[in-house]
Amino acid sequence: MSEKQKTYKNTGIIALTSFVNIFFTVIKNKILAIYVGPTGLGNFSLLSTAMNFTTSIAGLGLNNSGVQAIAEANTKSTTEVVRVYNSFSRFFFLLSLGCITIFYFISPYISLYLVEEDYLTWPLRIVSLGILLRLRTQVQNVLIIGLNKIKMLAKANLYNGAMVTALSIPLAVLFGNQSIPYLVIIIPLVSWMISASQVKKLFKELPRSRNRIKSKELRPILFLGVATLYGGLLENIFGLLLKAGILKTFDENYLGYYHIAIGITLMYVGFLTSSIANDYYPRLVSKVSQGHRHVTVFVNQQITISMHLIMPALLLMLTFSKEIIQLLYSSEFLLADMLITFSIAGTLLKVVSWPIAYVFLAHRATKKYMITEMVGNGSHLILVFIAFYLESFTFLGIAYVLHYIIYLITVSTMFGKFYKGYFSRKNIMLFVLNSFFIISIIFSKFFLPNLIGILSSLLIIAIAFYLSRKEYKYMLQSVLNKLNG
Repeated sequence: MSEKQKTYKNTGIIALTSFVNIFFTVIKNKILAIYVGPTGLGNFSLLSTAMNFTTSIAGLGLNNSGVQAIAEANTKSTTEVVRVYNSFSRFFFLLSLGCITIFYFISPYISLYLVEEDYLTWPLRIVSLGILLRLRTQVQNVLIIGLNKIKMLAKANLYNGAMVTALSIPLAVLFGNQSIPYLVIIIPLVSWMISASQVKKLFKELPRSRNRIKSKELRPILFLGVATLYGGLLENIFGLLLKAGILKTFDENYLGYYHIAIGITLMYVGFLTSSIANDYYPRLVSKVSQGHRHVTVFVNQQITISMHLIMPALLLMLTFSKEIIQLLYSSEFLLADMLITFSIAGTLLKVVSWPIAYVFLAHRATKKYMITEMVGNGSHLILVFIAFYLESFTFLGIAYVLHYIIYLITVSTMFGKFYKGYFSRKNIMLFVLNSFFIISIIFSKFFLPNLIGILSSLLIIAIAFYLSRKEYKYMLQSVLNKLNG
């Protein structure tokens, strides 16, 4: 099977389960919007960010270094896989116990920092259990991804979406805003239950052993993880500062608007992010030994596929963003519409940037990776502070686009300088065309009469679908061949 076929097959499997999950998310978000409102969703966002931030630190970059370690161990023997996994399991279990203990006692100070009051203290303490659950899930997922069990991972995502929705709805309906901390913790709880079940099945195929790798073997893995942790840590710190800033500059409702504006876009591109992290990155690592040319070809292939698969959906969201907001949430959230427009424009830049950024990780070029993350998050932070100074909620959206322009320029320049990488002519033309599509729909949406604007946008969407028709057909065929095989 060619690299292109593998990419389409695995992306297609993840995409199919992601689209089903979107259905569950639509139902869940609609109920949450009705029963907890913008304020409740704002608190949900704050608690989730605090939990994810702590998990990100405690995880020590395991998502990257752990997958690489398991994949490398798998080339030697299944016994080595078990040894590496046992070491991860014990180390991160002990680490997570220490983290939730500290988090429990500093919750009052976190609450005071975030909202300048202590009413989030007990919700934060409840959510602290999610840190343990998330770390256990990370260790289990490292084994699944490292062994390239993409189909198993896709099933987990599907089951997770269904169970979280089924548990969240009655909680929100019965308890309203009081259910927020429990709604947050349901997500890691369900993820842990599903991944634990899958790992149990995997271990039936692996040799039984309690052996672990030596500490001197574990140290290099943890060091690589800490280096990659840097980017995630910056992102989570920035997320906390951003949300605290929105809360202080505007109010809780605006925090809810920002949460759904970014969340709606991420919900629809989730299959791409999963595919890049779980499929593209492990295979990119294997290309490094083959030379810069093979890496460049593989990166451009991923960029082409990503743009083709995501653009029609982004253009549809851009055209009907107000209707989507009312469908997924309610008319209370319509102030998020302008922010969604900028979020979609930024997403195109993100889709092009990500495959390049992973090149630095694949080469273990930790300093270069850290520089790109510092530039990306630092520029966003500066632009966001300008928005707070101007007290302009709209400028937050502009900042989102501008920082991804800066980030794309940074990663592409370093890619060319250090690894002789470049954008193919096809990708340059496709990027320019997609940018033109987005700008045209924004113009139609805000400057043309409603009917003419919608008709113009639909024409552009039809063209985008036509240009991507072969990619969708190829992906579907690859998935069907896999399922039939």
